[in-house]
Formats: sequence, structure tokens, C-alpha cells
Amino acid sequence: MARDFSFQWIMLAAVGALMAISAVPARAQIICGGHNYLVARLAEAFEEKRLGYGVAGQVAIFEVFVSASGTWTILMTDVK
Repeated sequence: MARDFSFQWIMLAAVGALMAISAVPARAQIICGGHNYLVARLAEAFEEKRLGYGVAGQVAIFEVFVSASGTWTILMTDVK
């Protein structure tokens, strides 16, 4: 009976750990730099070209860069 009791606690702890790990949000990679530098690096490293852009109020400009091979990047530029 003691063995069953400890096994139940181990299973409960394992389930709790899995739930805690799965609750961690995914984060995108954030790279900061000058706009012209980043655009040049996207063209050089990934052959990406700007497909479109949008404005988020008076706060930021969002640009979408894509390549023929299927890679893509969303670049946000703070206008301040």
C-alpha cells in the first residue's frame, strides 16, 4: 500500500510539472538595430524583399519581408 501511495504522488508531481512547463508562453526572437542595417541584412542573408507594410497609429511601422524560398520576417520600426 505504501508503494501505491508513493507512486500516486510521483504521478501527481509529474502531471503538475508538465502542466507548469506547458504554461510557459512562446516568445519570438527579438533583434534590435537600425532600420537600414536590418533591411540590408535581410536582403543579404535571406534574399528577402519587402512585400508590404502597415502603420500602427503614430507608434510604429510594420513591414513584411519575404523570399522566394519561403522565409519571411515581420519588422517593426518604432517611429519615435
